[in-house]
Amino acid sequence: MGKLEFEWTAKDCAPERCMRIASNMDLIFPSLLPQFFVKTERLEGDGGPGTIRLITLGPAITGGEERQNKERVTVVDEGTGTIGWELVDDHRYSKLKTTFKIIPCSNGKDSILHWEIDFEPIDGSTPPPENFKDSKIHVIEAVQKYANTHPEWP
Repeated sequence: MGKLEFEWTAKDCAPERCMRIASNMDLIFPSLLPQFFVKTERLEGDGGPGTIRLITLGPAITGGEERQNKERVTVVDEGTGTIGWELVDDHRYSKLKTTFKIIPCSNGKDSILHWEIDFEPIDGSTPPPENFKDSKIHVIEAVQKYANTHPEWP
């Protein structure tokens, strides 16, 4: 099994606002970032734990053709600023679980975004999900730019 971790500081985005954005990402991102997220659907649930969502990833993430991921939300905890999800029925990984945590900065206006991705490839030819970091950084930058120019959102 492998593990990837990385952090990013979201400037001028307090933890409460980051949590609102992150917990509604499946509803927000397709209109904001169609090159990354072509379409998202909630197949079951209301966004909380147990929700099943189908994400159609765009070429900015896949590097080519659109690809669908089915995900199950495992945790949404506003108290700890934690959101988690795992891939369901994936042909590349027997396990791929993401935990996203929002950590308040001491200045009260910024947040540290911390990702942990635990994965287990189905076979040795499956590469680690290294491109996740690059795609997450592009998504964060785009969301942060939009959020900073639209203070009423979301």
